Amino acid sequence: MSIKRGGWPLAGWVSVLIPTVYFKKHNVLMNTKFPHKIPDSRPVMKAARPKDAGLSCNSKEVSGSRLGNFTRRAMPFLVVALTFAVFLPVLKNGFVEWDDIRNFVNNQKYRGLGWEQLKWMFTSAGLGPYTPLTTMTFGLDFLIWGVSPFGYHLTSVVLHCINAVVFYFLCFKLFTLAAGSLSREKSDELYLSACFAALFFSIHPLRVESVAWLSGRHDILSCLFYMLAILLYIQPRSAGGENAPFRCRHMLPLAAFFLALLSKGMAISLPVVLVMFDIYPLRRLPDNSGKWFSRETRQIWLEKIPFFVLAAVFGIIGYVCQAKVGALASYQKFGFISRAAQSLFAVFLYIHKTMIPSDLLPLYRLADGFGLSNPKSLFAGTVIAAITVAVIVLRRRQPAGLAVWVYYLATLSPVAGIVKINSQAAADRYTYLPCLGFALLAGAGFRMCRQAVGRRLGNICVILACLVIAGLSFLTWRQEKIWRDSVSLWSYDLRRDPGNALAHNNLGVALTREGRGMEAVPHYLKALELDPNYADPHNNLAVLLDDQGRTAEAIGHYRQSLRLNADSAEPNINLAVLLAGQGKLNEAKLHYQQALRVEPGNAQAHNNLGAIWLQEGRYEQALQEFRQALVFRPDYATAQNNMYLVMKTLKKTAKAQE
Repeated sequence: MSIKRGGWPLAGWVSVLIPTVYFKKHNVLMNTKFPHKIPDSRPVMKAARPKDAGLSCNSKEVSGSRLGNFTRRAMPFLVVALTFAVFLPVLKNGFVEWDDIRNFVNNQKYRGLGWEQLKWMFTSAGLGPYTPLTTMTFGLDFLIWGVSPFGYHLTSVVLHCINAVVFYFLCFKLFTLAAGSLSREKSDELYLSACFAALFFSIHPLRVESVAWLSGRHDILSCLFYMLAILLYIQPRSAGGENAPFRCRHMLPLAAFFLALLSKGMAISLPVVLVMFDIYPLRRLPDNSGKWFSRETRQIWLEKIPFFVLAAVFGIIGYVCQAKVGALASYQKFGFISRAAQSLFAVFLYIHKTMIPSDLLPLYRLADGFGLSNPKSLFAGTVIAAITVAVIVLRRRQPAGLAVWVYYLATLSPVAGIVKINSQAAADRYTYLPCLGFALLAGAGFRMCRQAVGRRLGNICVILACLVIAGLSFLTWRQEKIWRDSVSLWSYDLRRDPGNALAHNNLGVALTREGRGMEAVPHYLKALELDPNYADPHNNLAVLLDDQGRTAEAIGHYRQSLRLNADSAEPNINLAVLLAGQGKLNEAKLHYQQALRVEPGNAQAHNNLGAIWLQEGRYEQALQEFRQALVFRPDYATAQNNMYLVMKTLKKTAKAQE
């Protein structure tokens, strides 16, 4: 698919315009004059603190060339342009056999923003987790682009660019708060540090899964409103003080949080993060936790109640939705010890992959029986404990370290593994929100480096930062090619993890869709060899056998699939088709009815069941099933023809009776 020359920068300009205008209005960035001291809206706590505590390092003067106003104002546009350029190859990617085919190619329910679509989005599990706002963006994509993957990918890339520039403003605000009275003298450092932090986040290879995988868009959209909620919370409490309007102090952050939760429930960590911000850098709560619940701090806690209530409600909704679609792993299979070990592994893995972004996989697996005594788990636990001790010991000299660590653990906790979703141990997409803190530290490290080397060598740090950005860009471009299509994705995964049964099955499905069924058979057989209790390869292998006319073998594999997982609509329907063809109508009806119990909106099952009723001369039941099929799939031509045939037959019968 070609991309029109000169068209893509418009997305960048649009993505930066709204946040730039907003934050210019609120003096977050665009005002180049800084006050000598950031007003402190704390009700109490006047304990002295080092002026440059946290993200600033020392007061050594640094000045390469002074940044002009144009350069400063161009920073957010630079962030957007580079981010868009790095992710431009994603626009050529297609849908992949990793939920995309099920969610967008074969799914009729999300297509549009009519009442029926909106009702489905807000009252069901939708695409898996409860993400109605994200699903609405896909409905809008369908109205604009149909089922063209180009348009869907364009939306994801533009949303990621918006996140990059919003994170730039957030970094600038936090660096300004941390610098305190030094912010005027170090204003150039704030711009450069915020720019580096934003790019470190936006073009890191760990972002590829969230951007290139369409089914992962909920992380992008949720993060956008999550960051806006933080900015809207910090701004009136750091600059406007208690005189800020009620809607600015309370309603706007809460509204942004609500939208983040509607995008993805992983945002439930925000109330804890806001409390952390009250401690540092806002300093509304004292370091001494014994004074947190005094009379003077009562208002701080009262304003958090709506946030905690929303988090609790959406936490319950998310859990129920995941349980409804069967995504929650049972405690019989994964006990508490196994979950704790996996959590340690995941917490360490994301730190490791942030520092060394190599061998990124769509699916990270752990060996059966992985527990706390496993060397990987012990090493991860040791590293995590060491980091925890270090940030606590250094909390007075460098409070930002503890703040970032608390943020990381809080935002990662919903997906760390205690509440286990499916059998995967970790996923790159889970880093989208938690690793904002690491990007912030990267920007702070850049600033500290510039301050440490002094006036003459300051630009060397800029050169090194550019090299880091260039290296990350190269790795990201390479990672994007992996997500080009299903065959490239799962072939890559199997090269690094040959024992992955799911990857073998998914590669087999991808090859089958390309008409390469004979190449798919060995992968289905290998998947069954690796995991004899895996139901999907039996169904997929049966489809190929049926196409080859090997009906008896196909029926055997369908029965095996249903023995392992009876609550699956597809093998029930496939088996029923073969049974009906052999004249075993009663058994076929049972399988269609089972498919409809599992998936009541399956139009094919309704139509095929109606065809059996029609064959048996039970016209009223047949008509009812055909109508149901058309309710769920109005353009289903076969059901339309069948319903016309039934109605015609009923009319003839009525005339004959007259």
